[in-house]
Amino acid sequence: MTSALLRSNFTVKFLLPRGVSYGKYGLKSSYYLVRECRSYKHTVKGVVFDMGGVVLPSPFPALGKAEKDFGLPSGTIAQMVIKKYSDDNGPWGVLEKGEVTIDEFQEKLKLPSMMTKLLARFFDTMHTGYTEPLPEMIDLIKCLRAEGILVALLTNNWLLDKENTFMPLDRSLFDQIIESARVNCRKPGEKIYNLTLEKLGIDAAEVIFIDDMARNVETAKSLGWQGIEFKTSKQTIEDLEKILGIPLQGYVRGSVVVKEKLKFDTKSLAEYLKKTLNMETDGGLIVRQFEHGQSNPTYYIKCDDAEFVLRKKPKSVGLPDVHSGYGFAIGNMAAFDMNDPNAVVSPGGVGFDINCGVRLIRTNLDEKDVAPWKEQLAQSLFNHIPVGVGSKGIIPMTAKDLEEALEMGIDWSLREGYAWAEDKEHCEEYGRMLQADSSKVSPRAKKRGLPQLGTLGAGNHYAEIQVVDEIFDNFAAKKMGVDHIGQVCVMIHSGSRGLGHQVATDALVSMEKAMKRDEITVNDRQLACATIGSQEGKDYLKGMAAAANYAWVNRSTMTFLTRQAFAKVFQSTPDDLDLHIIYDVSHNIAKVEQHMLDNKQKTLLVHRKGSTRAFPPHHPLIPVDYQLTGQPVLIGGTMGTCSYVLTGTEKGMSETFGTTCHGAGRALSRAKS
Repeated sequence: MTSALLRSNFTVKFLLPRGVSYGKYGLKSSYYLVRECRSYKHTVKGVVFDMGGVVLPSPFPALGKAEKDFGLPSGTIAQMVIKKYSDDNGPWGVLEKGEVTIDEFQEKLKLPSMMTKLLARFFDTMHTGYTEPLPEMIDLIKCLRAEGILVALLTNNWLLDKENTFMPLDRSLFDQIIESARVNCRKPGEKIYNLTLEKLGIDAAEVIFIDDMARNVETAKSLGWQGIEFKTSKQTIEDLEKILGIPLQGYVRGSVVVKEKLKFDTKSLAEYLKKTLNMETDGGLIVRQFEHGQSNPTYYIKCDDAEFVLRKKPKSVGLPDVHSGYGFAIGNMAAFDMNDPNAVVSPGGVGFDINCGVRLIRTNLDEKDVAPWKEQLAQSLFNHIPVGVGSKGIIPMTAKDLEEALEMGIDWSLREGYAWAEDKEHCEEYGRMLQADSSKVSPRAKKRGLPQLGTLGAGNHYAEIQVVDEIFDNFAAKKMGVDHIGQVCVMIHSGSRGLGHQVATDALVSMEKAMKRDEITVNDRQLACATIGSQEGKDYLKGMAAAANYAWVNRSTMTFLTRQAFAKVFQSTPDDLDLHIIYDVSHNIAKVEQHMLDNKQKTLLVHRKGSTRAFPPHHPLIPVDYQLTGQPVLIGGTMGTCSYVLTGTEKGMSETFGTTCHGAGRALSRAKS
């Protein structure tokens, strides 16, 4: 897209489409992305595991090995020690309740010398040879936790010494660990089960208990728990999958069960692998979805020992002017559910020029009035509005003024006399984002922004004189103050200059660090993001709002200078020339909005990058003047094509969250153009 300060005979077309804006482009508007919380039909909130014989191998082979080493019949230790002294107050009971250590336990038994040595061999074998957990059970635990299900360990355990228990497992695998030796009660007594529920904070009916001892499972069931008696890992996993209704195998870091809307035909994939790679797939495939990268759903596939990553091309609708950009494409919109703790905010989804936008100003001049003064008017605009890379503003501004402008937006311009009261009514967000916090804008960003207020910049930014060429809807046009073909307007396209660019740059740096901490992965560093509720996410949204306020002050300042330029050339006042703002739209911004999704009202954080908000008639966030027409939408053209003024529609609201394109698009890259 190219630009010029003045485009001779440049035309503005007023268009009120009845559906989503198709215009001359012939394409629908936007695509969106909403992340979903995982939810299933089951009511289970927690799964509780026994340790020995479930997560760890069964201890009974250790008993058998010790007995064999001493030439004793199988079952000797079980009969003489465990069963004989297993009541709560017997030696084995007080050992598991933590009232004695292993050494004290053996002294308490007062067994013959050989039996004492045999028992010592048993514990030594347990502590050294049975410390590796069953890999399939660890996989199961990780799968459960990935789905948000609480996982606890409930085990009858013993003290190695006065402080330490026998615990070869990674404690971080579990949300809660309840050891009999720590709480002075043990299975199958009811007290330890009730204590487990208390620690998990859930009800008995919401828990599944897994143990290799039938009597322990029966106690759990008698208390209202669901129970699974462990016989083999395979049987246990299958039983649990039946209850929960979800697959629980093949965990890899960052993966979850495939969401219902993103499932695909795994049989076709199995046939493809068998045909093309000669793989045996009769045992079925393990398929999981990576939690991040929802715009390009990505899957983990396992077939026997072979592992694959499969990426699915998403369904999307591109805006008419969509083209590649840093991070997000330009002409994109993404919406995230504010109530989803995993929802993210991304500076790449807003763009570096925060609140880059377009403002249209009408006049009561005709093309024939301006034609004799074209050169003088162009020069007057050029003299009043600084343009180009590194240009500096002519409006006096101190550091204190900048701080106030970042917080107040157009209200600062009103206070200082650079805007009219009605200007505020005809700006998106009324020219001010209230959540702005100037302290979230870095000193470097402020240093860049201070001298640039009231400047146009370079690239595709412009201030141009335009002429109404065609009116498609007289009612809508008159509501905007346009009543005839040939009427002269002024369009200003600019944003937050170096300040906004620095805010975005600073946020990308901090979010890259946050992604490492929160284990978020993206395929392009320009897509760096943070969860909305994180400190980085909150700081960016406040800093972005401050940069957006700066952009409104910037366009308001250039509007003031435009009014002065016209007044000077035509020897009149801006008011007499009817230099009123029709509307001011933002096309690089993220805002919290209410939208209907799946017939429910949702609070969404809507990113718009190179896309324009287009709310329908009667929407509460558009001015009173446009309640009957819908929000004006300004679509800039090129030096050889028309600009358009559209209005938002209900269809656009339902299909694209009230979003449409922002310009004519790009035939050449920035470098080539």
